[in-house]
Amino acid sequence: MKTLKLFFLLGILTVTSVNAQDYQDLIRVKVNGKIDYGNVNPAFADIDNDGDIDMAVGIGNGKTYMFINDGAGNLVYDDSIILQSIGTFESYPAFADFDNDGDADAFIANYHLSISFQTNDGSGNFTPGSSSSDNIDQSTQVGRISFADLDNDGDLDLYGGTYNGDIQVFINDGTGNFANPVYLQSGGVNIDIGDHAAPAFADLDNDGDVDLYIGNSLGVVKVFLNDGNGNLTAGADLQADGAPINIGSRIMPAFADLDQDNDLDLYLGGVASIKVFINDGNGNFTSAPDLTVKKMIYDAGDNAMPVFADLNNDGVNELYVSNKTGTIDILEDNGDESYNKMGKIQADGADLQYGTYLKFDFADLDNDNDLDIYVGNYGNHVMEYLNDGNNNFHLTGALQSGGADIDISGRLEPKFADLDNDGDLDLYLGNNRRITVFINNNGDFTNMGYLQSGGSNIQKMDLTLAFGDNDNDGDLDLYIGERLNGITLFENDGTGNFINTGYLQANGVDMLEGTGIYRIPGLNNNDADCYPDLFIGDGNGYLYKYAHIDSTNPTLTCITNQNVNADASHVYTVIGTEFDITSSDDNCTVANITNDFNNNSSLAGASFPPGTTTVTWTVTDQTGNTAQCSFDVAVTDTSDIQNYLNNTISIYPNPTENIIRISLKNDITIHNISIMNMEGKVLWQQENIENISLQNFDNAMYFIKIETDKDILVKKIIKK
Repeated sequence: MKTLKLFFLLGILTVTSVNAQDYQDLIRVKVNGKIDYGNVNPAFADIDNDGDIDMAVGIGNGKTYMFINDGAGNLVYDDSIILQSIGTFESYPAFADFDNDGDADAFIANYHLSISFQTNDGSGNFTPGSSSSDNIDQSTQVGRISFADLDNDGDLDLYGGTYNGDIQVFINDGTGNFANPVYLQSGGVNIDIGDHAAPAFADLDNDGDVDLYIGNSLGVVKVFLNDGNGNLTAGADLQADGAPINIGSRIMPAFADLDQDNDLDLYLGGVASIKVFINDGNGNFTSAPDLTVKKMIYDAGDNAMPVFADLNNDGVNELYVSNKTGTIDILEDNGDESYNKMGKIQADGADLQYGTYLKFDFADLDNDNDLDIYVGNYGNHVMEYLNDGNNNFHLTGALQSGGADIDISGRLEPKFADLDNDGDLDLYLGNNRRITVFINNNGDFTNMGYLQSGGSNIQKMDLTLAFGDNDNDGDLDLYIGERLNGITLFENDGTGNFINTGYLQANGVDMLEGTGIYRIPGLNNNDADCYPDLFIGDGNGYLYKYAHIDSTNPTLTCITNQNVNADASHVYTVIGTEFDITSSDDNCTVANITNDFNNNSSLAGASFPPGTTTVTWTVTDQTGNTAQCSFDVAVTDTSDIQNYLNNTISIYPNPTENIIRISLKNDITIHNISIMNMEGKVLWQQENIENISLQNFDNAMYFIKIETDKDILVKKIIKK
């Protein structure tokens, strides 16, 4: 059995923030797929006035999300277009041009407050109304609303479905003022479809007037046909696929021509997702896949816990999210700050579901080269789901310590890490308040007590945890989330001792300050830099991403200023790397080295003209941080001296098979002779000699450098 030595510091270093500039502002995690917010109520209009149909979706918490058509029929969430909520219980948007300015204005209703009018400026910017006529009082609870001109007076009246199943009519006086409501009738009797009436109008029979379609809590669509004068007669329930539509739960119909085939298709909002039924042009509907949208706000439902792993072995981590219901969503990275919803993790042929408030982690404890799942909740145990190698998971039982199931009270959160660097994964088990350390001994776990910092137990209210290398120093640091506060970073000193460095911040503010009641951290590095990005789930079920930005500049060192002489061609040609930087470094990775003289990573072979040239070297790291250094090259044109040396010093034979001879015609003193390769490396040198043997040199081209009392002569020689 192995042992673990726990080392603790004498004190705790606490600061108010951790390098706030290292983190970028939060981004809400967004997903592509079906809308499943709950009590989904769609409304369609050209919100941004660009000629295509957009969609607003009201949901059960009173918020309204806007999805803009990209022109190709894709509905993309746009958080810059905001409709003001009027409560926290359901939202029912509808659109009509009530100020006659050519754009779609918005009305928002719910079952508990007045109907609010919000004007559109033509670009999708909405302003809540302020006059008394902008908010319509309700005598009863009106939910889903719609507009139509059944009385053929040239203006749009408002029709509101009630919780009780009838329809209230607010008659427009032609100036946008609405009278007190009356009940809509059919055959002299108030329309009553049971409960949760959701009216919509469309001319599906192509007779030139709009008919009324009402959804209810049973999942059927009631039809009331218009005789052209606003008199409504009950018809057969709306059909699709040759039979009456029956979803079995509450539905809210809306009509739109998203596929641009010049007829209105049917979209049914409801408890979850939007059902689609395609019109063949004659009012006959065929069921189609549920409506999908792009980049909508991800909502796990409650207590979103993010964990990243690459189960499909494509080199990119997927995002796995658990919640209060005890299941785990699968989200695949789409590469554009959004994720594709891929369903839920399965175990034993069904959705993996283990109690409530499920917390989990992935680990390969059995060393079979696939990741298994370890799950905790309020059940006191850590359950193991083994992977068969094809991501089919099977519940095998609970992890054990000393031959018995690990049994710790609280909402358990298992995390695995090798902090003692012994090559296997140990278990760090959070339980709402503290973290118990279980050391791995060949698959059995030994309880070593609580994880500490500065000699005291790490303790937080509703504690959650994650491990990651925050400072890129090669060891795992500890991130702690808690109730009501932010994320505390405990930095690892390299020996497993954790130092409390305080709450992580971005732009001087604690992460997720004032948002939700829980902070649940997760870490991922799909952007391939040296730092993990931080993902935080909150108690409302939302996920937020803080990108960890490398703000540290690289370093480099230039040579000193150079004074050189021009050659016979009136330039100075750089030999090898003599003018290149002597060193470069970065806390992450140097991505590029270049200079502004030849825009290359080396000056080898570059020719400098007479005079002084300033060369600036720039080093760029993979995040885009840069550093620069400069030096001067002063070239003196000594062409007369060079001509004299060329005429005075003879180097022959060249090319040569062995011996190079040097002869002098005039009184010149040679101080040193050296032979260099083409990279400028000195291979041979001597103070003065007439015959130089190249017998031991490879057949190649070389430089011979002759330093005299007059100047330096450099020539190329060839050994053949």
